Amino acid sequence: MKEEDIPFGRSSDEIIMDICGELRYHRSNYPCGHGKYQATLPISIPAELNANDHKPYLKVLESS
Repeated sequence: MKEEDIPFGRSSDEIIMDICGELRYHRSNYPCGHGKYQATLPISIPAELNANDHKPYLKVLESS
């Protein structure tokens, strides 16, 4: 996500973690959406998201 020109005193990652940090969901800063670098998420096929350590990855378990 692009940092905006309006200073909030925190980065967008810090704001997101303040809101979602205690949720028991994996977060990996996966580059999908409306950014310069985008990756497509598979829909309706088995996949595994590993958000552990410092090298997250998405493994597609079946081809479409």
